[in-house]
Amino acid sequence: MRKVAILLLGVISLWPLFYLLVFFGLAVQLVLVPRAVLSDPQTFNDLAKVHIATIVVSIVLTLVYMVHALRNGTLPSDQKTLWILSVLFFGIAAIPIYWYRFIWHEKQETAHSASS
Repeated sequence: MRKVAILLLGVISLWPLFYLLVFFGLAVQLVLVPRAVLSDPQTFNDLAKVHIATIVVSIVLTLVYMVHALRNGTLPSDQKTLWILSVLFFGIAAIPIYWYRFIWHEKQETAHSASS
């Protein structure tokens, strides 16, 4: 994969985790100041659209990373099973870790071996 594509995948992989933190922040603010956050119906509609888009992105990322783990030739078969189950059950936490360990480092190892 090219560097730009790898970085874009990394940013997209971090999006659900980032969104979860923002969403929880909005929920806490809504509890503390009930009318402040979602008093405008358009704001609620926009938040719902972003929420649905994040759910779709999370599902697609889960499938992409499960397939990548399955086809990853550098992973032993027992680790493939571990990573597939981790991505499936702990998605937004496991996906950035998998990206860093097996996609980002794969690119760096390829660059180091090519320069040697």
